[in-house]
Amino acid sequence: MVIVVSTTGDGDPPENAAKFVRKIKRKTLPLDFLRNLNYTILGLGDTNYSNFCRCAKDIDSRFEQLGAKRFYPTGHADDGVGLEIVVDPWLEGLFPALQKFLNVDQNSEVSICEKTKPLDRSLSEESQNQIHMDGTDLVDKIITDRLPSMSEHNKVDGSSPESIISNTDQIDSTTVCLEILNINSDKIEHVHDTGKETQCGLVLPPPVGIKLVVCDCSLEGKELTVPLLPPPFLNATFINDANKTDLLEHQNGCKLPNAASDVLHVGITSAQVLTSHDAVKKTLLLQLNTKDLNLNFTPGSSMGIVCANNSSEVELLFKRLKLTDVADKKVELSVIENTAKRRAVIPPHIPPTSTLRHIFTTCLDIRQPPSKAFLRSLVNSTSNPIEMRRLQELCSKEGASLYSEHIRECNISLLDLLFAFPSCHPPVERLIEHLPRLLPRPYSVCSCPEYKPDVIDIVFNVIEIPGDPEKGHYYSRKGICTGWLDDITKCLQSGDETEQIMIPIYLRTNQYFIPPADLTKPIIMIGPGTGVAPFVGFLQQRSIRKDCLSEGQKYGETWLFFGCRNRDKDFLFREELLHFESNGTLTKLCITFSRDTTPSEKSPRYVQDNMVIMGSEICKLLVEQDAIVFICGDASNMAKDVNNCFVEILQQDRGMSKDDATMFIMKKRINKTYLEDVWV
Repeated sequence: MVIVVSTTGDGDPPENAAKFVRKIKRKTLPLDFLRNLNYTILGLGDTNYSNFCRCAKDIDSRFEQLGAKRFYPTGHADDGVGLEIVVDPWLEGLFPALQKFLNVDQNSEVSICEKTKPLDRSLSEESQNQIHMDGTDLVDKIITDRLPSMSEHNKVDGSSPESIISNTDQIDSTTVCLEILNINSDKIEHVHDTGKETQCGLVLPPPVGIKLVVCDCSLEGKELTVPLLPPPFLNATFINDANKTDLLEHQNGCKLPNAASDVLHVGITSAQVLTSHDAVKKTLLLQLNTKDLNLNFTPGSSMGIVCANNSSEVELLFKRLKLTDVADKKVELSVIENTAKRRAVIPPHIPPTSTLRHIFTTCLDIRQPPSKAFLRSLVNSTSNPIEMRRLQELCSKEGASLYSEHIRECNISLLDLLFAFPSCHPPVERLIEHLPRLLPRPYSVCSCPEYKPDVIDIVFNVIEIPGDPEKGHYYSRKGICTGWLDDITKCLQSGDETEQIMIPIYLRTNQYFIPPADLTKPIIMIGPGTGVAPFVGFLQQRSIRKDCLSEGQKYGETWLFFGCRNRDKDFLFREELLHFESNGTLTKLCITFSRDTTPSEKSPRYVQDNMVIMGSEICKLLVEQDAIVFICGDASNMAKDVNNCFVEILQQDRGMSKDDATMFIMKKRINKTYLEDVWV
């Protein structure tokens, strides 16, 4: 048996493995129940989150308890640094191990990789220069080949593509209407609302030296080990008949992840900018009207917002691939007859009959960095030999660090890649095969229904990514969801509340990240930046329930560690937090401002600095009163640093060894008194 399994939530198995895990954990099973089973497991996880590969580890441990034998070592792949670092060698060794175990002729070739020949250095300078020429011609074509709306705009203000290039480094892309995704009774409506969408700005690359496209000199003249070419399996047939997409189910009716409610249509009643105009990030607080929707949420709940790709970006992709003429034609997807791909099916989240615009706007994530298998597929659609070689390097075993550095860490999108490699012209079917599903974006609720009935508040930073070809970003963009929400609420941000704005949301499952019903239980909340969001709801609830306590009833200590850059620029919920401190809801409010102090000053700059200062009191709460710890915010740095800080203060104040302190925190995690709601 070969098992490949991920971990979800707080160390839980994925939905399709939950029943299996429950069955093997039955205590009534005899200890030799799996004595005849030989197995191996590949766990997929992310060390930025707690309980790394927990499901794989639990299955592995339980199999051993039940007498199963491992024929090949377990692998634990880390998405925090790149799954392929573990997955590729694990898969490479799996087939020889299977052959040996099954006593199959090991001389028979079974491989997931193939070798490529070194680049022919007899390539003329003309071929090398063609890369830049193709790229420049491509950009010029997209700039000048505009829709009438943009052309008419240029006539009005007297500008032209040439004048835009000479005056700025950024060029507006095609002007298109914003399509706001509305969901009602599981059906989709497209409401065209012109003039609201932030346009993607196409940025002209410098002539030479972009790291993403330059072949690596250390690999010159060497063979490369690249993934086997994934077999094509989809075919797209275009039909001239009109196709109405507004009646299609969202993503073909495919179930949404972690859904605890149906998708509901809610109105945005207010949009408030919480940061100053000169803050590093723009933070928005949205208030959603949930009256008569019967949403059963609590402080700590989270909701998914069903969003679509930026239609300007989709149009830019169609222009690059020369698909504009067929983007709105009816397209029928089918599986290629006799395809080499085993069990080939149309991805369940894509309707078999729709339009390319519908598929690329609502079903596919066009921002996700392309996988190595995707890059390998693009090689065969690239005509320039130098570009082919570079794509091979990026997806090769030898170029693993190049892929991490130039693709993963830079968050290169498909469109970035297509601009970087202008001779690459993949068939649209290959994109549909390889692009992942566009998933809803989760946001923490920062309100309490007891405190603010019929309302859900959410807060978030608006993600903005400037165009910078040196980093591989060939066009400016905003976050898919945060940019959309920012764009459609401009009127509300400026005080105009006359327009009704609706968005589709659903509640997500939440088992543990909720404030204790027992008010005597002390809690420690740590949430810098927008990580403070759920704790505003926590405090609203505790404030109301504290007022209902009888005289003499105990109220547990309630601590909040909050941090931001500047006191006067991004101190989120300042008035609310100070109010909760003054009325006794907050026992201790510990605030840090990382940019208001210099490293030479002794004032604390980060939440961990305040934790160290309060170390003795924190240990008393943890060790003597079993306080519940809640952490919300950045997983990649903050959550790890906070965990390490708890370990350090336990060592210093209680004299624990590092191992004992680490085990103390681990036991709190197991007992659900150390809880995290974190994101990368």
